[in-house]
Amino acid sequence: MIARVRYPTLVLILSLSARLLIAAVFAIAGLAKFRQRAAFQQTLIAFAAPVALTPALAVALPSLELIIAAALLPTRTASFAARGAVLLLVLFTLVIARTLLPRDPEPEAAVATSDGGLRLRYWVAGRTHKGGRLNVLPTRMVGQPFHLI
Repeated sequence: MIARVRYPTLVLILSLSARLLIAAVFAIAGLAKFRQRAAFQQTLIAFAAPVALTPALAVALPSLELIIAAALLPTRTASFAARGAVLLLVLFTLVIARTLLPRDPEPEAAVATSDGGLRLRYWVAGRTHKGGRLNVLPTRMVGQPFHLI
């Protein structure tokens, strides 16, 4: 015979399970960013964070993730932590969306080749290496070199 679980007990079990899962995701993400801080700083630069702020952001964001992960566990702070988690996920989503928006090609979209021809660059959304910024999605060369005359 299957034991029936009462509705309030089931809600508590599901709620705790969801909080544990989300807390684990935030804790793993925060710890990974702390362990590889230099790589995370380069990622922040690639996502157009100001270079001067990247050292502070490389500590603040993982710290915030770990605080949210810890605050999700007690019932008293879980609702506030859940709001913070949603805000942080919305922020991450907006930053990624802004980075992936299509951009106009750069003026130097045609690159001279060694034999005097031109090769067009195919523009993929992202930032160029100018100004200390890295390509999020790199541009790549397409087509055969061609000559204007």
